[in-house]
Amino acid sequence: MKSDGTKYVPLQISEIKQIAGRAGRYKTAADAVSDNTPKTDGETVAVVEKEKTIGWCTTLDQVDHAALKDGMSREPDPIETAGLFPPSLIVERFANYFPPGTPFSYILLRLHEISETHPRFHLCGLKEQLAIADAIHTIKGLSIQERIMITSAPTNMRDNVQKAFLRTLAECIAEGKSGSLLDLPNLPLNFMDEPAKGSREYLYTLEQLHKMIVLYLWLSYRFPNVFTTRSLAVYTKKLLEDQIEDTLTQFSHTAIRAKQKEKRERARLASEKQAKEALDQLKHDFPAPPGMSEEAKDILNDKNTFADDTPVTDDVNQYPDEPVEAEAGKPNELETIPEGNEAEQRRSASL
Repeated sequence: MKSDGTKYVPLQISEIKQIAGRAGRYKTAADAVSDNTPKTDGETVAVVEKEKTIGWCTTLDQVDHAALKDGMSREPDPIETAGLFPPSLIVERFANYFPPGTPFSYILLRLHEISETHPRFHLCGLKEQLAIADAIHTIKGLSIQERIMITSAPTNMRDNVQKAFLRTLAECIAEGKSGSLLDLPNLPLNFMDEPAKGSREYLYTLEQLHKMIVLYLWLSYRFPNVFTTRSLAVYTKKLLEDQIEDTLTQFSHTAIRAKQKEKRERARLASEKQAKEALDQLKHDFPAPPGMSEEAKDILNDKNTFADDTPVTDDVNQYPDEPVEAEAGKPNELETIPEGNEAEQRRSASL
């Protein structure tokens, strides 16, 4: 599963194979060079057979392993169209038809609506580009070419911290002022001095700072005269990656779960111990209340003291029931009274 920005969706087959394929491509570029590269003197080195390497991939949770095996055994859906984005020259020429001050996001949107493509191609989405264009719209002094370049920057516009940092970098480009890494006001480099913690907030802040450094490096290759401390940014990026890796190693998800499970187990055992002690205390004699004699102790521990007495039955068989004899000529009142006219006649005769 992955998040598309609004909800969690399953990974596509191509995405599963792309992620799993990294396990078999762990060699460096130097190792990938062929061994039969000719030397300067024209001689060639004999090809040496190397043992084939096999990369393994797995999942963090057992429940996801079946989906991984199923995805690796299936073929991805065929790519039917290729994505295109209008070249910067076309966008710049199209922007000249609009009056000055027109939002650049509106220009991109209009160009996207009127463009026609071949059935084998499609225009790429403009969601991120439009968000960036709106964020830097109020910055004066940026040319159309510079705005096109900035709208392609790798940043997350849903994060207000990264959004503010992008505006700071865009202002450096527009005003031509120093873009030194240490002079940027809203780059929290001092957070790297904080002690490592196992909280999500700490790790999120490190990742957020890492993304900001990556954005700075991306723009430094496009605007080298403004962002001149690229070497320092590369070094800072490496320090952040090491710090993130150390935090994940020290406060891994498995270790945190094990500690939480151990804590719950200790609480359960303590609760059972308290219940057992309370039960054992009930089995022993109660002490006499303070200020009372020992006779009170005997009364409290006598189980029959407060029990209900059994009703006395000492008059059993003293008053026996005598049988009642029926008078001659009279029917027994306990007999069943006939129904209908016969019962009426008998009642009249008795009267």
